[in-house]
Amino acid sequence: MSVHRLCKISQAIKSNALISLATVLFWGKEHKSHSSSCHFIALKKKVEDLTTEEFFKLQKERHKFIINKAGNEAIAKFEEAAKLRRVEIFKTAMGEE
Repeated sequence: MSVHRLCKISQAIKSNALISLATVLFWGKEHKSHSSSCHFIALKKKVEDLTTEEFFKLQKERHKFIINKAGNEAIAKFEEAAKLRRVEIFKTAMGEE
């Protein structure tokens, strides 16, 4: 794959994902107060000034956050369902239906 093609792909990915980063900018102080660990805020750069490497690192961190959040939500949902099922099993074992 040529360097020119890679640059085009990189630019396309960068422009498509700018929406999520623009959202961060839009909410500004609100986002800053709730997300002190945000890697984008830590950079203290304008979106337009990001290098491709910085952008991909931000995207990697964003995807890690999304995956962790989804995993934690799934675990919490499973634990709640297990708790309810456990109660049902105990009720059945005690003859309380």
